[in-house]
Amino acid sequence: MCASCRLKSIVAVLRSLSGCRALDMASGKGRFIATLLPILPVGASFTGVDINPERIDEGRKSLAAKPVTFATMDAAKLEYADSSFDLVTIRDALHNLDDVERVLAEMVRVLRSGGLLLIEEPIYEGVKSPALDTTRAAFRWLAQAKQALGKPGHLPLSKADLLQWIDGLTLDSVSECMSPMDIRCFLEDPSREPPALTEDSPEFLVDCIEHLCDRIRSSSASVASDLQSLAEEAEALKERLGRHGTVPARYFVCLGRMR
Repeated sequence: MCASCRLKSIVAVLRSLSGCRALDMASGKGRFIATLLPILPVGASFTGVDINPERIDEGRKSLAAKPVTFATMDAAKLEYADSSFDLVTIRDALHNLDDVERVLAEMVRVLRSGGLLLIEEPIYEGVKSPALDTTRAAFRWLAQAKQALGKPGHLPLSKADLLQWIDGLTLDSVSECMSPMDIRCFLEDPSREPPALTEDSPEFLVDCIEHLCDRIRSSSASVASDLQSLAEEAEALKERLGRHGTVPARYFVCLGRMR
């Protein structure tokens, strides 16, 4: 089955939900909630949780007129009882989390029997090419630089890792696909060419590299050999980005039903 057909079937299952109480993990400003709420049945409600209170406040303002509530909460330690929700979702966030397995276990714990788990995650995989190698090298450098500066730094996840984690969950009827477009773009116009992500453009990645290089140069620990090495690598990496460009993300979309 083609990716578009699989996305269509996933959306059809979401539309068929009845009496839906939904939870969105690492919700940020609530953009995934805004995407999904119109296709859920009348009477559906969403709760969005995120560890960042400022992003939660933005979500409250943007979705104030909708049946949506927000809470500041650690995704690895949900403050909800078992079997509390009919649908639990997460989009473009698993790669930013320190303990993906713990978060997935929490998502399943609060999901009722027969409820649905929806995951959407950008993946940078495909036919080996200079552009793909450069894209991976850029994300690897950014993660290492953030960690060297004492900040959280994570690499994009692989499809193999995601499938391994999902196989360990108590789910039935798992449907998954790799798609060039996410659910939001598919709902807007499935025939349209998916727009390029700002986050994986060469220009954006170069800006991120230069910003972190500035942080490295101004850091009190900038004499450390690992920081010096990262700063030296940055120039070569920016040149590679200008020469080879990057590859766009493809989306791993997975819908599973709780046993």
